[in-house]
Amino acid sequence: MPDEPVVFPRKRVATKVKHWILERCLTVWGGIIVNSNSGEVRFSFVDTCCGSGLYESSDDDTEPADGNYEAGSALIGPQELAKIAEYARKRGRPVKTRALLINAERKELETAEMAIREAGLDKALTEIAFEARPLEEVQQLVSRYTHNWFSFVFIDPFGPSPTPFSVVSEIVRGKYTDALINFPFYSLQKWTGFLDRARTSDEDAKLAAADAFMGGPEWRTIVQRARSTKQPLEAALIEHYLERLAGLSVFALALPLMFEDRERVMYHLVFTSHNVAGLSSAKQRFLEAESQQFKLRQDLRLEAEVSRTGTGFLFAPPEPKKPGVDIPALANHLLGRFKGRTVTMEQVILAGLRVPLALESDVRKALRRLKKDGTAHYSDTKYRDQITFKSRTVKK
Repeated sequence: MPDEPVVFPRKRVATKVKHWILERCLTVWGGIIVNSNSGEVRFSFVDTCCGSGLYESSDDDTEPADGNYEAGSALIGPQELAKIAEYARKRGRPVKTRALLINAERKELETAEMAIREAGLDKALTEIAFEARPLEEVQQLVSRYTHNWFSFVFIDPFGPSPTPFSVVSEIVRGKYTDALINFPFYSLQKWTGFLDRARTSDEDAKLAAADAFMGGPEWRTIVQRARSTKQPLEAALIEHYLERLAGLSVFALALPLMFEDRERVMYHLVFTSHNVAGLSSAKQRFLEAESQQFKLRQDLRLEAEVSRTGTGFLFAPPEPKKPGVDIPALANHLLGRFKGRTVTMEQVILAGLRVPLALESDVRKALRRLKKDGTAHYSDTKYRDQITFKSRTVKK
C-alpha cells in the first residue's frame, strides 16, 4: 500500500446499496453468460471513475490504521470477475478476464492498483489495466476493451458532473455490453432552478453539463411542462433518459437511491442490457435492493435514536409489505398491448417488466393464464419463440 493511501470516508447508505447491486448484478450477469455460451467465454469489467477502491470500515471498533477497509467498485468488479472465471472453469469453459480501471485522480488510482495487487487480483485475472485520465479522453480505449467481449461497465462519476450522453451511448450500444449508470437526479433537480432567471457563468456551465448528460436541451422543455401540469419532475426526467437509451436499442430500468437522512432521492441507478434475461435478473436485484436500502436506513435511524435517548431496546418498524402482482390485470395489460399480433416471448417479457413490481415469473404466469383462456397461443417458452394474441380480455 502507498505511504499515504487515499481512503474514502465510510460508506453512506446509498453507496452501500449501489455496491450491493453492483456485486449481485455482476454475479448473475456472469452466470447467465457462462451457462448460455459454449466454448471460450471472455469477460471484461470497466470502471469509468474507480476511485481508490478503499473506504473506511463501518465497524466502529476498527480503525483504518489497522488496514481493515471496505471495498469500493475498483475492488468489487475485479473480485467478482475472478469468481465468474472460477465458476466458468468449474463448468468446463475456457475463460479470459480483463479489467480496465479509469480515474483522472492519479493518487486514487495508485491506491487502487496497490490494493488490487495486495488482494492478488492482478494474478486472478488474465489482464488488468489502469488509466489515469478522464473517461472522455479514453473513450476509444473503452470501445476497444469491450469490443466482442462480454462486458460490464460501471459509469459512476464522482461529484455532480454527470457523464455526457454521447459517451454513455458509445459504451452501452456495444453488442455485448451491460452497464450501470449514475443518473444524478438531485443535481439536476437543483439546476432546474436556474432555468427561469438570469444566470451566472457557473450556473450556465451546470446547465450545459445537464444538456450533455441528457443528450440535448429537450429536458428543459420537459421541466417546464412538468411544472405547468404539476407532474412529478423526477418521473418525467428519468423517463426521458430511459427513452433516450431505448433509442439505442438497449433495454433499461432504473432504481432510486435515497439520502440516508432525508426522504429525497439522491440519484438513480440505471441498468442497460441487450439481453432480456439480463434485464429480468437486474430487476429482481433492484427489488431486493429496495428492501436492503429500507433496512439500512432504518438501522441508521435506530442507531441515532438509541444514541439520543440512551435506550437500547428500540425496534425499527418492519418494511411495509409490497402488494403482490395482480396477475389477471397483468394478463389484460399484455393482451391490450399485443392483441391481434404475433410477437416473440422476449417482447412480451420486456413489456411485462415495465409494470411496477412485475418479474419475469409474473409475466409467465400471466401468459399461462392467457393461454388457458384461449387468447394467447404458443408452443414453447424460449425468448425467441412466437406468441399469437387474440383480441378479448381475461376474466377476473
